[in-house]
Amino acid sequence: MPIHDWTRVTAGVFHYFHVEWMTAITRGLNAGLLPPNYYAMAEQIVGGVEPDVVTFHRADLTPQAQAGNGTLLVETQPLQAEEISTLQRNTIPHTSRHITIRDKQEHRLVAAIEIVSPGNKSSRDALRSFVRKVAEFIEGGVHILILDLFPPGPRDPNGIHSLIWSEIGGPEYSLRSTNLLTFVSYSSDAEHTAYIRTSTVGGEPPDMPLFLTSTGHIIVPVATTYQAAFDVVPSIVAPPAG
Repeated sequence: MPIHDWTRVTAGVFHYFHVEWMTAITRGLNAGLLPPNYYAMAEQIVGGVEPDVVTFHRADLTPQAQAGNGTLLVETQPLQAEEISTLQRNTIPHTSRHITIRDKQEHRLVAAIEIVSPGNKSSRDALRSFVRKVAEFIEGGVHILILDLFPPGPRDPNGIHSLIWSEIGGPEYSLRSTNLLTFVSYSSDAEHTAYIRTSTVGGEPPDMPLFLTSTGHIIVPVATTYQAAFDVVPSIVAPPAG
């Protein structure tokens, strides 16, 4: 299914789709895409702008081989990406941020997925808050996948990745075109690595890696979950595909 033009609908319509997409991703991952010692939840980050994220926790923190339907892929060859950027951790300014603890059993947060919404780009303060939140994840050792269905605007002329990369101390990043939609997966370890893919309105949403360890990842079915979410959006409010 091609990516629709979400700039042509109200924020409420996109929020409806946003919730359904998060649900589709979470269900798919918990239904067997994740290794058996991980689980996904849709959670809220208190105090943030548009605080909904999909988070991933280890149900058992002891080392063990992965088994079952979910397979944790260890990089033996380069991942598919249009661009890959690496940043040494020791170039990042010191912060006092920590890995988030989410539940009564103190299961460690290891990864997150963020779907960018209109509210995240609605003002300079809103965008700044979103970028800082993502940077806190990365600097805290949490791997994160960003899915942005909105083209660059005056507050992010080179896309959301350029702001996030700058926030964690990376060099300047520029998009090849102003109409590109950004999908980026960050691996957080001794060095941070960004795997960047782009698409356009009317183009296909790319499936993306999500890291659960510094070298191990799963592939998130972005395209199929996008379609599953769109299929339940009422046709009277469905945006054109561009």
